[in-house]
Amino acid sequence: MKCTPNEIMKKMLHVLEYAICVIILIAVIAGLPDLFRYIWEFAKNPSSIISYKAFSDFLKHALMLVVGIELIYMIISHQNENILTLVLFVIARKMLVFADGMVDIVLGTVSIVLIFITLKFIVIREYNIKKLDGTFSASIFLKDLKNNHNMNIDSSENTLGGLVARLAGEAGNKPNEGDVYSYEGYDFSIKKMTDGVIDRILITKK
Repeated sequence: MKCTPNEIMKKMLHVLEYAICVIILIAVIAGLPDLFRYIWEFAKNPSSIISYKAFSDFLKHALMLVVGIELIYMIISHQNENILTLVLFVIARKMLVFADGMVDIVLGTVSIVLIFITLKFIVIREYNIKKLDGTFSASIFLKDLKNNHNMNIDSSENTLGGLVARLAGEAGNKPNEGDVYSYEGYDFSIKKMTDGVIDRILITKK
């Protein structure tokens, strides 16, 4: 099957994204030994000033590694929740390490509260859409289907859309609206696609 220029461009961008993720992961792994160096410096210097500086450096480094991990997760998953989680860690790092006064702390706290409210809004909105039309977002995690909807779907894929895309590939098809694929006692019907990407899926138990 011949790929269109847009599809070729999307594949190239995905390859670049994964390449960037690999580079970030290597940097994170390379930075892990420094955490133990900070701990050792903190332990061997009983002076409160030196110890505080060592602990501050440790927090800076540890939180930066966490930000790197969350950045990888955000790039791979392409989900709003992960973007907000990344921003949350960045703000937390700013507050814990670089806050210079009460104004910084207040602004950071307000920002964190707004992020939590936004996350709550996204979860509620997603839940209501499911109830209205009976479909699920392709980005929903399979573990959430199991925990919240009693659908035990065992797959190496993380998301519902990833599973359906894999089933379509195994069938030699390009996903299209109206396609139905069966897996582990369930029928997965693609109800909506956006720019060639699976968006909404109806799950029916056989």
